[in-house]
Amino acid sequence: MATIVYAWLAAALWMLLTPADTKPQHFVWDDDEDRNEVRYGHNSILYSLEVASSGEVEISADDASIVRIAAGGFVTIEERNWLTFRSLTVRSGLDSTLTYEFHLQGRAAAWEDDAQQWLARVLPVVVRKTALGAAARVRRILEKEGFDSALRAVRRTESDRARRVYVEVISELPGLSSDQLRRLVRVSGEEIGSSSRLQETLSDLAARFPEDSLYTRELIEAVNKIASSSRQAEALADIIGRRRIDEASALAMTRTIQSIESSSRQVESLVRMTHNVAMTPAVVLAYVKAVRGVESSSGQKRALLALMEIRTLERSSWMEILDAVREIGSSSAQTDVLVVFASACPSSEDAVWLRYVETAAHVESSSGQEEALTAMLNRNDISRNVLEHTLGFIESSVTSSSVRKHLTARIAGMLARG
Repeated sequence: MATIVYAWLAAALWMLLTPADTKPQHFVWDDDEDRNEVRYGHNSILYSLEVASSGEVEISADDASIVRIAAGGFVTIEERNWLTFRSLTVRSGLDSTLTYEFHLQGRAAAWEDDAQQWLARVLPVVVRKTALGAAARVRRILEKEGFDSALRAVRRTESDRARRVYVEVISELPGLSSDQLRRLVRVSGEEIGSSSRLQETLSDLAARFPEDSLYTRELIEAVNKIASSSRQAEALADIIGRRRIDEASALAMTRTIQSIESSSRQVESLVRMTHNVAMTPAVVLAYVKAVRGVESSSGQKRALLALMEIRTLERSSWMEILDAVREIGSSSAQTDVLVVFASACPSSEDAVWLRYVETAAHVESSSGQEEALTAMLNRNDISRNVLEHTLGFIESSVTSSSVRKHLTARIAGMLARG
């Protein structure tokens, strides 16, 4: 009983004397992207565990011992359990022979049964919580148990770093089917919680495999699982840049873009689509819907201007752009888009330009209306019907007398010249 009391008193004293920034916490650090490097730490009042390694490591099938470390590599495990401190460093010589340095309570101790039993107890925890031995482990699972067992192993591990390593090794398996690829992506999205790890995983998977449309859509859907807007945009950029995006994939992409919280990242992804995706009428319709969801007027403007750089858009797509302009909250942004529309749209159909005039009516600023209508009047293919309709609009809706006078005179001269 006295021993337990002393232990609790020691723990309480430790809490009082330990700086606030080292009080109970659970933290993991593993910034090195080499899958053969591990840095892990867990710290609480009564327990701490730290792991470091360099070089590929192989753990026994029962997770009880270290079988192999690449030449020159090492593994260090340090555990504090209440008032008991143990540490082990295993080094691999140039001939891959393993040497063991074990310490108990800070003093060198023999590598005998008790120490080996301690390793057999702590190593399964290390394997579950870190990427130690992950590459060799999943290769062994693939070889002996197959793809499905390897996927289950991804779900069982608690380390995002290990999950990423598992997925990377599984993806290198030759001859994977389209269905297996999609399942691998799905599990990645469901299990990898770190935005950076998931983005890196999806980007790697996008580069590695054939351009199967169903697989591409699975990649795009998995981007929804990324919490970070910047990482979502980065993943979509890699998918767009590394794969052929058909219409179905493009539609899935616009839906994913709408889920991005940052307006600037939404716009960044939309603009990238215009440079790399065939903008069919169905895709433009979905694109414009995504533009409407952008909260920033300047962002909406930028996305629509990028779309209008594609001169081969069909008439219905140009009409969709005009409808989107009506919902922009800024008069100046509306005007800027309309001015570019007037010079970019190749159609001379009355329906397009009548819609244009109706859209100009949604610009609250008289100077903006003047600028937009003047841009239309600078074209040489506007019909008499559109001009007369515009004249009626000016007389009924333009509030500025000077603007009304200027535009009326301009249109009257054009009508007189026939």
